[in-house]
Amino acid sequence: ETIRKLDPSVVDTLTPSIHAFLPLLEKNRATIESIRRDTFQFGVTQRQMLDVYYPPSVGDSKPPILIFVYGGGMVWGERVLPPPNDLVYRNCGAFFAARGILTIIPDYRLAPGAVYPEPVEDIRDAFRFVVSHPGLSAVGDTSRVYFTGHSAGGTLVLSLFLSESPRFLEPHEIKAHVRGIIPRGAGYHYEDWPTAFTTMLTPFYGDAEKSLKASPLGLLRSASQDLMAALPPLLFMHSEIDTVHVLEPQKAFIAEYEERTGKQAEVVVCAFRFVVSHPGLSAVGDTSRVYFTGHSAGGTLVLSLFLSESPRFLEPHEIKAHVRGIIPRGAGYHYEDWPTAFTTMLTPFYGDAEKSLKA
Repeated sequence: ETIRKLDPSVVDTLTPSIHAFLPLLEKNRATIESIRRDTFQFGVTQRQMLDVYYPPSVGDSKPPILIFVYGGGMVWGERVLPPPNDLVYRNCGAFFAARGILTIIPDYRLAPGAVYPEPVEDIRDAFRFVVSHPGLSAVGDTSRVYFTGHSAGGTLVLSLFLSESPRFLEPHEIKAHVRGIIPRGAGYHYEDWPTAFTTMLTPFYGDAEKSLKASPLGLLRSASQDLMAALPPLLFMHSEIDTVHVLEPQKAFIAEYEERTGKQAEVVVCAFRFVVSHPGLSAVGDTSRVYFTGHSAGGTLVLSLFLSESPRFLEPHEIKAHVRGIIPRGAGYHYEDWPTAFTTMLTPFYGDAEKSLKA
């Protein structure tokens, strides 16, 4: 409820979102902290360190590896935030590790002390450290590495794979190790963003023109066919209540991606979607076991969510991935022969009597 009250036109929703989840995270502190976490240094500065979260148990085969890159507008964030926010990213590592994934959360250098492309270089160096480290490669399957990044973290991840000048990763590295990229509410370009944000980003990139060229959309537009051929599969994720500064640039990026690749982009949009995509909630709850229940009109709405085709509210792959059951409780299934006082109220809601029967 708190999240839905945030103004989606405001860029800085990260801090109030974090605060909304702190009580829930604190309630689950013992579970989150029970997952083994080791820290490694992959560079020479304090910002070039990473945390590794280990699955509690492994089967006969090595687990896949997930590299999670947090956001923060290039100026804020760390793999373990100061208290009382210290569980925010630890819960992400613990959630995926608990489900059999060796999870990596690296720090990276931040503006204004760092400028582009230094943070991207840090993500690259963290990746290379992981796949070449004897201890980590003995635990995780370095031929199944996935990247996900939230907000500015998604921007850095996309830049890592799309940039050619400089080129951060060689095609043979990508082919040998990386199986997928999942940007989540990423910054795809910065045209028409609020002045306060672009004023901060311009010195990071050098100037306004460079910020456009070095944005993920700018890099995608200039990418060679060889680079596109080496690009791993992408899964785009965002919330239905994400800001317009995420949604509109993402549309432009996806349109360009589909034109360049000839493939239809795979997009997960979250309403319940917000729940299954949010790092805080997905770290606490099992998003592969979601159940819906609704009482009276609430049951009507839940059934409509799954039964409507025009419009279609949920895609089949979303339902298959997440939803395990629906429990309508005293729902309104149709409105024939209902009291006039009630149908008089419902008719304008649906449009007219005939539509109320069809819907």
